[in-house]
Amino acid sequence: MTRHLFISPSGLFVFYILSFLFVCFPVQAQNNGRITVTIANGTTGETLTGQPVSLLRHRNESEEAQVVEQALTNRAGRYVFSNLPADGAHYVVETRYIEVPYTTGHINIEPGTAQQDVQLNVYDITAEDTNLMLSAVHLVIEVSPNVLDVTEILVVRNSGTRSYFPTPGVGEGMILSLPAGAFQLQPLVEGVQRTAQGVLYSNPIPPGDSQIVYRYNVERASVDNLLSRKMDYNASRIQVLISPSSETVMASNLTNEGVQQIGDKSYLLLSNSVGLQQGMSISVEFPSILAWQDVMKWGILGVVVLMIIVGVIIGIRTHPEEEEQEKPLRALSSKDAQQFDSIIHSIADLDDQYEAGDLDEKTYRRQRKKLQNKAIHLRISEARDE
Repeated sequence: MTRHLFISPSGLFVFYILSFLFVCFPVQAQNNGRITVTIANGTTGETLTGQPVSLLRHRNESEEAQVVEQALTNRAGRYVFSNLPADGAHYVVETRYIEVPYTTGHINIEPGTAQQDVQLNVYDITAEDTNLMLSAVHLVIEVSPNVLDVTEILVVRNSGTRSYFPTPGVGEGMILSLPAGAFQLQPLVEGVQRTAQGVLYSNPIPPGDSQIVYRYNVERASVDNLLSRKMDYNASRIQVLISPSSETVMASNLTNEGVQQIGDKSYLLLSNSVGLQQGMSISVEFPSILAWQDVMKWGILGVVVLMIIVGVIIGIRTHPEEEEQEKPLRALSSKDAQQFDSIIHSIADLDDQYEAGDLDEKTYRRQRKKLQNKAIHLRISEARDE
């Protein structure tokens, strides 16, 4: 006897239904996914009912995130974002709790991993910074003849169960000191600003690790080529990277680890793997490469003085009819000597400005001539007064 598959009406009905589902919904089954998020209070361990959550989507870091959906968690503290395209884009779930923002990491929805379960913890807040420390301090120093260009990358660890977030009237945030002579602070993350005390980081710091990054310059002459950085919190590990790596430096509380290659650039690495307590400092002394400029400056000053004296002598000789009335140059009084020295230094400073390109030639020659005439007049007038 020959058997036929699906010869009964009920068998044909099931076959057609399955065929219909297979034909109409294979793309949806393969290319759509969902994210189940659970919001919990990390301080108390309780899940949060009715907590606002938002789902953001972007395909790459340069693209602005798009809000896909906003909702409230259920009684179990959960919400399911469904029908999400599994096209390689990544998602982020965010929420705010006691005015502090919290976000998940990147969540990828791809074929084969279309179901993602994540937990996002939020925390109560505190104004006490006793649980804060620096788990890592990185200083990247680019050295030039006149200026040190310093980038600081600080990894702040909150070992407590509450977010550090001072309320109004209690404090402003995390205060970090700057080295002496620091100027032109450039924040590289949100929440960084310059204050009279140094750097203020005003963003909340949740439990775990947070990163603070900023950049500044230090004029080498203003700190005598010695860069010092005090630890405002206990620090576990410190690294100083110096470029060019050929720099010969002396360091305090740091060990020379030799040259390190990072990408296509080499750095001299100084480190302290033991860490430092709050209030202790590291320092790096750079070679005084500006000494030759000082020698040149005083050499130019000597030439200027000689030129003035020669000019005075020539001036006297070019007026023979006044020779009988002129007297030889004599020593200046204390008051006039100070004025004469001040004029000479002004001429030297003017020469420095011209060499640095701060003055055009016409202005430089006019001002220099004026100062030179003042010096000559002071010396001749003194001689005549005697």
